[in-house]
Amino acid sequence: ALRQTPEYSRRVWGSGDARHIQTEVQEAILEYFDSGSAEELGRIVEELHLSGAELVRFVRKLLVLGMECGEPDRALDAVSELLGYFWTPEEVREAFDQLQDLVPELVLDLPRCQLHAQNLVETACQRGLLEDSYLQSAGISVV
Repeated sequence: ALRQTPEYSRRVWGSGDARHIQTEVQEAILEYFDSGSAEELGRIVEELHLSGAELVRFVRKLLVLGMECGEPDRALDAVSELLGYFWTPEEVREAFDQLQDLVPELVLDLPRCQLHAQNLVETACQRGLLEDSYLQSAGISVV
């Protein structure tokens, strides 16, 4: 049975189209950066009933917005706290793969994007979110 409050039926009663989901994802992530509550972010992810591919895009968007907002560590905090509950290590790796693919486009809006993405990958490896071998596969040299 659905819970009675509208916040718990967001995806069920929403239009469900791609733009609506993208808007929900964007708002959820920005709300996370305002509140810092990974628990609230997790609740929203759960309500959205995202597919595996959508979860990968969610994590990627979280990482990108973290770089744009100057909050990459908080983005990684959320990825780490919700790992195993909402996404798998493989989905996190896929999100980083997508992020690497987007860097040439992102550099137009975020000039130091390459450096930010590299730092994000290095920190993710240090935190155990990515395997150390990811650094070599991403072409990142460790000094």
